[in-house]
Amino acid sequence: MRVGIQLPLREDIYDRVAWAANLGFHSGQLCAWNIDLYTEETADQLRKACRDFDFTVTAIWCGWTGPKTFQHPYRYATIGLAPASMRSQRTRELLDGAAFARSIGVKDVITHMGFISDNPFAEDHIGVAMAVREICQKIAPYGQRFLFETGEIIPSTILSLIQIADVENVGVNFDPANFLINGRANPSDAMDRLAFMTYGFHAKDGVYATGFEPKGKEVQVGQGQVNFGYLLQKMKDAGFDGDITIEREIQEGPERDRQILEEKEYLEEIIEQLQ
Repeated sequence: MRVGIQLPLREDIYDRVAWAANLGFHSGQLCAWNIDLYTEETADQLRKACRDFDFTVTAIWCGWTGPKTFQHPYRYATIGLAPASMRSQRTRELLDGAAFARSIGVKDVITHMGFISDNPFAEDHIGVAMAVREICQKIAPYGQRFLFETGEIIPSTILSLIQIADVENVGVNFDPANFLINGRANPSDAMDRLAFMTYGFHAKDGVYATGFEPKGKEVQVGQGQVNFGYLLQKMKDAGFDGDITIEREIQEGPERDRQILEEKEYLEEIIEQLQ
């Protein structure tokens, strides 16, 4: 395992890769919300940056158009493939993201699925599973995988959706903080269920909500309720050999850089102690 960093896919992507390399990172995921950047020009900039800075893109986190907010309560109606009115459009956009990923030699495509009913007979449960099947079937000939970003769905529902989709090139990008922030699972318990199909990992920490607060909050890695030692050991035992990707969702600047470097050191110490 090595520690990577999540970078935003922006017009200044060359500079963002240079920034990451300057901090000592040589791998990372891209987070793509602006789908207008799925162009050959962007791909050229990325390929050049990866050559110049010895950097490897490990996955692309693909966003989508349409109304979206992670704030309560509107998150239930706007996130991912869950909203039926936007599912077909977003399925096409995710396929466009997969095509862009192929153009730079990346096989893993990730997204948030949204808040989906736990009832396997519910319309949204079946509808999302069918969208996942379509995506996976269309990217499979290229050797690509489609990964669920964890956080809105409890682990048993993730497994139910994957079983209904009935495809092999599917898995999980495990984000422990999202489970905590959304109150969907204890990350250690979730990893017990999902380690065997975890192909990506966001190193992000958080704490549960308290009282009537609808959401918990993100904190610096090592300062929250995530047991990273347990999670990484379970992943290693399950055969995980990918990267641990730091995702720190605070304003860019010197303070964020400082925290990211501390997180990198913290995680690398844990990795060195794994059995």
